[in-house]
Amino acid sequence: MWFTTCFLAILMLIIYVCIKKSYTYWSSRGINGPTPIPFFGSVKDVIFRKNSLDGYLKRIYHEYPNDKVVGLYKGFIPLLLIRDPKIIKQVFIKDFNSFHNRGFGTSSVRFSKNLFSAQDVTWKILRQKLTPTFTSKKLKDMLPLIQQCVNNNLEYIEKLINSNQEHEVRGLAGKYTLDTIGSCAFGLDLNIYKDGRNEFSEIAAKIFNPPFLRRIWMTLDLIIPNIKIKINIKSLDGNSNVVNFFVNLVKGIIDQRGGKPSNRKDFMDLMIELKEQGLVNRQDGNSPEEIEMDDDTIAAQAIVFYAAGYEGSSATISFLLHELALNQDIQNRVYTEIYKVKELTYESLSEMTYLHMVLNETLRKTSPAGFLIRKATSNCFVSGINLTIEKGTNVIVSVSGLHSDPKYYQNPTEFNPENMKITPQCAFLPFGAGPRNCIGLRFAEIQMMMCIAGFLMKFKVSPSLRTKQHHEFDPTAISLTNLHGIWLQISKR
Repeated sequence: MWFTTCFLAILMLIIYVCIKKSYTYWSSRGINGPTPIPFFGSVKDVIFRKNSLDGYLKRIYHEYPNDKVVGLYKGFIPLLLIRDPKIIKQVFIKDFNSFHNRGFGTSSVRFSKNLFSAQDVTWKILRQKLTPTFTSKKLKDMLPLIQQCVNNNLEYIEKLINSNQEHEVRGLAGKYTLDTIGSCAFGLDLNIYKDGRNEFSEIAAKIFNPPFLRRIWMTLDLIIPNIKIKINIKSLDGNSNVVNFFVNLVKGIIDQRGGKPSNRKDFMDLMIELKEQGLVNRQDGNSPEEIEMDDDTIAAQAIVFYAAGYEGSSATISFLLHELALNQDIQNRVYTEIYKVKELTYESLSEMTYLHMVLNETLRKTSPAGFLIRKATSNCFVSGINLTIEKGTNVIVSVSGLHSDPKYYQNPTEFNPENMKITPQCAFLPFGAGPRNCIGLRFAEIQMMMCIAGFLMKFKVSPSLRTKQHHEFDPTAISLTNLHGIWLQISKR
């Protein structure tokens, strides 16, 4: 009995010492941070779904106003929150070669080679091959497709407001962005405005409202990063249904086009061109690795294109309309600018400078991409804090924190498009920074500006009885989602 008691006491002491030591990584290097909790690290509130990771990082950002970096722990794993724009510039731009990976992967082999989470040479090949999708010429060619989606949206709204003027605009914006992705990426008419079951809408729900088991794995990943990869758990969370949907979609489109590019010059045309090449590598010839553009690889890119183009854009459009409803003077000024242009063309969009400022101010105040993460692939010395970021260390930037910092934006809680006349370098990051920024940045801007411009030509928005002055975000949601929706009154001009 005595021996057992002593053994357990010694074992507990050893465990305590090991845990204590694991949480001295940052303090031993002179980096401040919140006191970690055993096993949970610094992210207990996120694990127990009291706060989103975006909201938590924003809070920590503001709790350490005098620190350039803050030391955190994801479970037992050190995580460095970068607050200083100069260090952000070093990590994301100057020393990009040491931070080109995002630091997370997927347990699904079929989905692993996607542009968002791919690593090292695989990412470099994909980035180079997919970049031609978003050239100015390609985007200009897509404009008639986007214009048709705008017209579909306007016709739908006009029918709606004949019977009721109060509407939840996040849902309306989602129909539009889904329509544009279907048309511009896949060459499909999704009939999104018709009542009844729609497979594309259901897939969006599976991606952004994951089932219970997948949420469990996501929570465990905060304690033991990449746990599913480490123990080789594959597709037990229902995510395989999403992959299968897009693999079948891709196969169907390729068969429909006879295995050859069509004249649409859309995303799928580029994918078919790459598939015809078989194995693809970087054009510089220095890459020993090649990627086969098979149906699974194409489907992986399709999922990323679909998710980014649908959710992020619909959120931003709805946030922008909310701000215009609350700021009628800004709405009137945007309308005046659009009215002068009269016709929506690729060239006229570039003339809508104030609308672009309003869009960027919306992205500053409510950025769907609330944080950015990178993983060091080699040791990197940061002179500004006299610290070597060691290979394998994850670094993270709170975009929401930077965007709400009065050091960079006067009265950051107020909506003021004048903030966007001059933005501080690496303190405005709605689409990321450096070579691994959002590849579809320009497409997203055109998609959103076309929607807003077309809408304001025919309609105006104002607060309704259900309009909230301030957003209340769901701490359990994967994306930036209002708890009670965004309700506005829509009326004809």
